[in-house]
Amino acid sequence: MSHRLRAAFTLIELLVVIAIIAILIGLLLPAVQKVREAAARMKCQNQIKQIALSCHSYHDVHGRLIPAYVGNTQLSWTVYILPYMENDPLFKAMDTNPGGSYTGTNRNNPYGLTRIANYLCPSSPVEMMQTGAPNNVNPPDLVPATSGQPPFTLHYYGMTGPRGTNPTTGAAYPVTTCSHDGVPMATSGMFQPDVRANVVVGPIKLTDVTDGTSNTIMIAEMSWASTYGTRYRSWLRGGESGSCFACGARNATNAINSALKANLIGQYNDVPMGSMHTGGANFALGDGSVRFIRDSVDMPTYRALASRNGGEVLGNY
Repeated sequence: MSHRLRAAFTLIELLVVIAIIAILIGLLLPAVQKVREAAARMKCQNQIKQIALSCHSYHDVHGRLIPAYVGNTQLSWTVYILPYMENDPLFKAMDTNPGGSYTGTNRNNPYGLTRIANYLCPSSPVEMMQTGAPNNVNPPDLVPATSGQPPFTLHYYGMTGPRGTNPTTGAAYPVTTCSHDGVPMATSGMFQPDVRANVVVGPIKLTDVTDGTSNTIMIAEMSWASTYGTRYRSWLRGGESGSCFACGARNATNAINSALKANLIGQYNDVPMGSMHTGGANFALGDGSVRFIRDSVDMPTYRALASRNGGEVLGNY
């Protein structure tokens, strides 16, 4: 009887198999990461759309758009849309009576420790306000204000309007006469504070968006994580009465994602929009639709999209 010896792998064959498996894994991992990012980007789009629709619901009830912040409570617009985002119990738990201060009193800022999932982009690694340099964080944002924990932050911001030159008229876009960190607030966007330098502004209505709600940015994503810092604040902090800044709103001045390439966090009102999504960020337009705008969009078009009544001719975006 003859016996056949079973063939075995040689060392070279084993190394070849290992190399093939390594190559396959190397090809598979980027594909998995792309699928995961695509899912995160879609979730982000759904979240910003829900926020935009909640702003429309607020408008339906109150007959005006939500202010960027309410001066006599110092709370942000993100607080006042909570009832339209299935968070009515949280809204009712807050003190929204006129008077008092957000800063230093712990009146409402402890609610900053509440994580609002719809306010956080799943692609961003920064969910809480970062403390210490280079973020220049003020103690009132911490819980308690004297030391304590940093609050959860916000990744979706109201658009106060553009700063720069209107490409159609050649005139400068309107801004406030006061400033914060040397930068004024734009006044031609869909989000405006109800008090600015002790002057009531607005109310802004959808009928005031004469450029068309489908051509005007209402909410913009700002969820990038930069080595230069972020200047992100508590999701519920609005601003101070008579001030020229809004923690939950920004100007369209600098290019999308430009904060990933340069230190622009000192220009508080001009801190750029952007995200960790490849090549751009999500934006909700005034009609509630959501667009992913590439960071390569030309600045005249970007500023025109940020203006509610500039009469510009839009380019491709």
